[in-house]
Amino acid sequence: MLDISTSICGENSEALFPECLLALEQEVFARWGAEYVSRLRAESASARYITDKMPHNFLRIGLIKLITPNAKVIHCMRDPMDTCLSIFKADFSALHKYAYDLTELGQYYKLYLDLMDHWQRVLPGFVFSVRYEELVSQQEAQTRRLLEYCNLPWEDACMSFYNTKRDVGTASLVQVRQPIYKGSVQLWKSYGDCLAPLEKALAGEVNPEVA
Repeated sequence: MLDISTSICGENSEALFPECLLALEQEVFARWGAEYVSRLRAESASARYITDKMPHNFLRIGLIKLITPNAKVIHCMRDPMDTCLSIFKADFSALHKYAYDLTELGQYYKLYLDLMDHWQRVLPGFVFSVRYEELVSQQEAQTRRLLEYCNLPWEDACMSFYNTKRDVGTASLVQVRQPIYKGSVQLWKSYGDCLAPLEKALAGEVNPEVA
C-alpha cells in the first residue's frame, strides 16, 4: 500500500499525500484500486485471497477504503507494552527509525492509537478489531468471529494453521510454524526496569518537545 500512496497523486500534484486526495476524481481511485490488485496478483496469481500485512497500512486505511472498498481490514490489538517490546526486538529496516528508541517508540504507539480511533469514528464497521490475548486464550471462538467478518466458511484446518506448506517470508516465520502459545502474553514484565522509558512514554509522562 505504500507504493500506491506515494504514486496516486502523480508528479503534477503540488500537494502531498494525503492532502492531494481531495483533488482526485472517483475514477482515479478505481484505477489505482485495480493497479493495487494487479500488483498483489503478481505476487500470487493462484491464491484466492491475499493478505497485505505491511506495518504502516494503519496510516492508509482511508485510502484503502477509497481504492478497494470491499477490502477487509483486520486490526489486531495487544497489550501496548508487549507490542512495543516486540517491535523493539525486531531487526527492522531504516524505514522504522522510531523502533530503536524506547521513548520514541512509546510516543509513536500513542499516535497510532489516536489514528485508529479516528478511523473507527469516520469509517465505522470497516475495521475489524481482535485482541491478541483473547485469540491466544480463545482461539476457536475468535477465529470464528474473524471468518464471519471475512465472509469465509469455517474449516478445521484453521486450528492447525502451522501445518501449512506455503512459503512464509515475514518476521513471524517461526511463530507461523507452531501452534498458538501463551508465552508472549505479558512478556514485557520479564524485563523489569529496562523498559521504564517505554512505560513512561505510553503513560504520557514524557514531553514530546523534549524527548
